[in-house]
Amino acid sequence: MNFSNEQLKQCIIIASNPSSSDAKKATSLLDSFRNEVNVDVAVKHCLELIHHASHKNSPDSTHISFFAWSTIQLCLEYSINITTSFTNQTASQTNSYRGIVSESCRLDIRNMVLNNISSNNIPTEIFLRKKIALVIVLLIIFDFPERWPNAFDEIMSTFLQEASSCNPPMLKVDIYLRVLDDLCDKVVDFYTSGTNETVIQERKTLIKDLVRGLTPSAIINNEEPDPTTTIVYRLVKTILDITNLYKDSTSEESCLAPLALSVFKRFSSWINIKLVLDDSVINLLLSCFKPFTKDGVKTCQDDPEEDVSSALAIQAAECFSEIIQRGMTTNDKLQLFMKINIIPNLIQVHQSNPENGNVANYQEYGIILDEDTNVYVAIKLAELINSTGSEIFVCWEEKDIHQDDEKAKVAGILLQQFFTPFFHCFAYDDIDVTSSVLPVANRFVLSVGKEYKSKQNNQQSSGKFQFFSTLQYIDYLLSLLYQQMKYPSDFQFDYNDDDEADEQAFRFNLRKLYIQMVRTYPIDLTIRFLCQVFANLPMPLSTCPIMSLEASLRLLFHFSEGIRPSTYKSSKSASAYLMNKIDAFHDLVVALYSNSDLVEHSHDEITLLYFDVAVRYLDLFKKHPELLPNLLEIISGTKGLQHPTCSRVRSRSCYLLLRLVQGLSKGGQMKGYVETAVRGIQNLLSNPNLNIQHEDTLYLFETIGLLLGTTGNITDLQVKSQYLAAVISPHMQNIEQILQSPHLQRDPKHYGLQLSQCIAAVSYLSKGFGKLPDESTQSILTSTINTTFLVLQTLPKEEPVRNKSMILIQRMILCLSQDRVLEFVPSFLELLINNCTSEDAINVSQLINQIALKYKEASIPTLSMAIIPFIQKCQALVQELQNESASEVNKNSHSNSFS
Repeated sequence: MNFSNEQLKQCIIIASNPSSSDAKKATSLLDSFRNEVNVDVAVKHCLELIHHASHKNSPDSTHISFFAWSTIQLCLEYSINITTSFTNQTASQTNSYRGIVSESCRLDIRNMVLNNISSNNIPTEIFLRKKIALVIVLLIIFDFPERWPNAFDEIMSTFLQEASSCNPPMLKVDIYLRVLDDLCDKVVDFYTSGTNETVIQERKTLIKDLVRGLTPSAIINNEEPDPTTTIVYRLVKTILDITNLYKDSTSEESCLAPLALSVFKRFSSWINIKLVLDDSVINLLLSCFKPFTKDGVKTCQDDPEEDVSSALAIQAAECFSEIIQRGMTTNDKLQLFMKINIIPNLIQVHQSNPENGNVANYQEYGIILDEDTNVYVAIKLAELINSTGSEIFVCWEEKDIHQDDEKAKVAGILLQQFFTPFFHCFAYDDIDVTSSVLPVANRFVLSVGKEYKSKQNNQQSSGKFQFFSTLQYIDYLLSLLYQQMKYPSDFQFDYNDDDEADEQAFRFNLRKLYIQMVRTYPIDLTIRFLCQVFANLPMPLSTCPIMSLEASLRLLFHFSEGIRPSTYKSSKSASAYLMNKIDAFHDLVVALYSNSDLVEHSHDEITLLYFDVAVRYLDLFKKHPELLPNLLEIISGTKGLQHPTCSRVRSRSCYLLLRLVQGLSKGGQMKGYVETAVRGIQNLLSNPNLNIQHEDTLYLFETIGLLLGTTGNITDLQVKSQYLAAVISPHMQNIEQILQSPHLQRDPKHYGLQLSQCIAAVSYLSKGFGKLPDESTQSILTSTINTTFLVLQTLPKEEPVRNKSMILIQRMILCLSQDRVLEFVPSFLELLINNCTSEDAINVSQLINQIALKYKEASIPTLSMAIIPFIQKCQALVQELQNESASEVNKNSHSNSFS
C-alpha cells in the first residue's frame, strides 16, 4: 500500500476530527500505514511530515507531528522486538516483510532530533516532548555503544550546554529530564517477554552496566570503577544541578526542580550508593523540607502540582525512601541513617504561638505538621517515617545486635529520634497520614512483645536494652490510639455512605492494632488503661459526647479479642475468662450495667454497643442475674426490637437477642422470663406497624424455639405445648388461607415466596429442640410436615418453596423420631426429584444422603424408589446444559458470520 505525504496529511487531519463522516475510514488507513508499510518507508514519510509541520503553527501541524513521532516510536519498538543481534546489525536478519529500521534511517531520526533541539525548534506541547524523549531512548537501545558511542555526552551537550540560548530554556531541560526518566522505564525497570526476550534483556543489561562504568573486563576481573568517572555520575550531576538551579525560582521554570528530583529518585535505586550518599546530595534533599509557614503565615498552595515547595518535599521524601530501602548489611544500614541524619530533619514538632507574641525558632530543615501543611506532603512524610522506622526496627531485631554494643547504641539513638516524628504523624488530624504509619506501629508492638519476653528471661539489663527500651512508649501509644479511635464530630454513622467508608476502614485498622497491643502488653497494663478511659468520661454517661463514649465502648467490646487462647485455656472463652478471673474488668462491666445511665443515651450507636457488650460478656448475667430483666426489657422495647425509626437497630436487636438467649438458656438463666419473652416476641411478629425484615424475624423464631425447647426453661410440658402451638398455628393457618386463595395460580412467584417464608419460620423455630423432644412437641412439629407437603404439591416449580421444604425436612430428621418422618419422605422426594433444576439438584442429593446416614437400613425401602429416578433426572439435566451450551455456541458463530 503506497501513501504520499499529502495523503497522509489529509488522513491525519480527517481522523483527528471526530465529527467528520470519514474519520473512521481515515483512521483505518492510518492504522494500515503503521502496521503494514515497510518501517524504513514509514519512518522517512514521518520525518518529512515532521519537517513540514515544525515550520507551521496550527492545530493540524500538532496532530501531524504527534502521529509522525508516534509512528516512529512504534517502528523502533517493532524493530527492537524482532532484532536478533544489536551488536552486528548485518547479522540481524528477519523474515518480517516490514523489516527493521535501518542504521541510516536511525541516523536520520537522530540528526533531526538533535538539530531541532540545537536550533530551538522545540514543541511547546508536553505530549510531543514526551514522544521525542522516548524516541531518543529507543535510539540509545538500538545504537549505544556500537554506532553511537558518545550518545550521553552528545545528549548532555545538546540539551544542557546550549540551554541558555533557548527561549524558553526550560523546554530543552524538560526533554532532557524526560529522556532520563524514559531510560529508567525502558532500560532499567522494563522487562520484556517473547521470542526475543533474551536478546533484549542482554542489551539492556549491557547499557545499564556501561552507564555505571561496568565494562566487560571490569566485571570479569571483579573491579569496581571509580564512580566519579562514569557516565551515570555525569548524568546525576546534571540532574542535581538542575534541581539546585530551579528549586528557588519564582518563574514557571521552577517546575523543573520537582521533575529533576523525580528522575533522581529513579536513579537512586540502581546506581552506586556512593553517588547517592554524597554530602551535597543529602543536603540538597534535606533543603526541600522547609516550613510551609513563616511568622504564622501560610506560604504554600493546597495543590502540590501548583506549589513547587510541596512538590519538592514530596519528591525528596520519595528519594529518601528509595535510598533507605536499598539492600545492605545491618551495619551499613545503621551507618547510612547516621550519615544522612534524616529523622531529626523531617519534622519540626515545635510551633509558633502568634497569640502570645511568640515566634518559633525554626530549624534549618524540617516541615511543621499543622493545619497549614499540604496534606499530600504530610502523607509522604508519614510514609517516609514509616519506612525509616521499619528499617531501623529490622536492624534492632537482628540477633547479633545483643553482642555488639556499638550497633545497639547506634540503633538505640535512631529509635529515640524516630519516636518523636512517629507520634506526631500518628496523632495528626488526617486519617491518611495516620494510616501511613500504622505498619511501623504494628512493628513497634511486636518489638515490645519481644522485649517483655526478654524481661521475663532476665535479659533486659544487658545487651541492647541498656541503650533503648520500647516499653517507655507503650502508654503514650495507647492514649493516642484512643484519641484517633474517635470519629470526627460530623460523622453520621451511615454505613451506606461511601464518603464515611474510609473513616470506618481506618477505625477497623486501628482496632486491629489495639487487639495486637492487648495481646502483647501485660494484661494489668491494658486493663488499667481501659479503666482509666472510662474514668475520664464526663458524667453522666447519658449526656457524654457520642464520639468519646463510642470509642470507649469499642475498646471494651474488642478487648477480649486480644486475649490469647493460652491465657484463657481453663475458661470456655476469652470473655468468660475476663469476667470470672480479672476482677478489674468484671467490676468495670458491672458498673456499666448496674450503676450507670448509659442506656439512656440518645444515640442509636451507643444503644447498639450497649447490647453488643452485654452479649459478648454475657457471663455478667450468669453471675448477676438481677441485671438481666432490665436488659431484656430494653432490647425488646423501643430502643431495640421496637425502635420506631431505625431498621438497623431493629435488625441488630433481633440477632443480639438470639445470641443472648443462646448463651443463657442452657444454664437456666432464662427460666423465669420465658413466658414474658415468648409473648413479647409474638406481639412483635404480629405487629403490622413494625417493619422487621423477614431475615430478622427468623432470628426471633429461633429465639422462641430456644426458649421453649431448651431443657430447664419450661418444666411443664403442657405449658410448653400450648406456647409452641400458639406460635406455629398462625403460620399454618396463613399457609392454608394462601393455598385456598383464588389468586394463587395467577401469581405463583409472589405467593410462593410468602409460603416459603412461613415454612422457613417453622424450620428456624425447630432449631431450639434437640433430639427427640416430648411426644406432644413432636406431634405439633409433625403436623408442619404435612402442611409443608401441601405447599410443595401446589407449587413444585417454585425454587423458594422447594428450597425451604428441603430445609424443613432436614430439620425434622434431626429432632423427630424415625417413624414420624419416613412416612412423608417418598412423597417429598418424588416431587423434589421431578421438579429440581441444575441449581438445586445438589440439595436433593444432600437430603438423600442425610436420610441414608440418619436412618441407615430403615431408609432402604424409601430410598430404593428414589435413587434411580434421581440419577435419570441428573442425566436429563446434564443433557439440557449441554444442549444450551451448544445452542449458545451456534448462536455466537451465526452472529460473527454477519459482523
